Amino acid sequence: MKNNQQQIKIVLLIAVFISIQIVMMLIPFLGFIPFGAINITTLHIPTILAGILLGVRGGAIVGATFGAMSMINATINPGLLSFMFSPFAPTPVGFNANPLSLVVAFLPRILLGVLAALLYQFIKNKRWKLPIATTIAATVAASLHTIMVLSLWIIIFTRPLATALGVDGLAGVLLFTGGIIINNAIFEVILAGVLVTTLARVLEPIIKKMVN
Repeated sequence: MKNNQQQIKIVLLIAVFISIQIVMMLIPFLGFIPFGAINITTLHIPTILAGILLGVRGGAIVGATFGAMSMINATINPGLLSFMFSPFAPTPVGFNANPLSLVVAFLPRILLGVLAALLYQFIKNKRWKLPIATTIAATVAASLHTIMVLSLWIIIFTRPLATALGVDGLAGVLLFTGGIIINNAIFEVILAGVLVTTLARVLEPIIKKMVN
């Protein structure tokens, strides 16, 4: 009976994190912040938190929600490069919609939550203190998420991306990707480390008390 109650509470907490992500997407300049050719996102914060506080399942489900929000935003608020995150977004001239954009939108985000959970559990088992464990898990997971997204769009979308940007092939795409790392990704990683550490410190004892 107690296990069933715990599972219900965990499901409800996952639903709360999903609701937070939906609200963040709906509020302009909160979930997705326009910055140059591609948005800066803050939706990785609830995903990492869910992984750390609710485990692998919670991180994966909230990560999948992050992917869905990314696809929806790319569809209803299309920008120059939205075609890489939604098969329903406008594509560069001469190219058709690619369903593999769903892989870019969903796979790294699901793995973000899973990796955050696994990293946190591994570091915590080494008896590291909570702030250190959360900071390392958050920054490493956020960094790996960035690497996955950028790697996938280079592998899948080199030609349409080069056309959209007006650059020469792979070299131009790589140069653009380097700029994204400097302008967007570093900020997202630092934000993850700071906010996740602060929020986890407050929320972990509350959630532990609720679930147990």
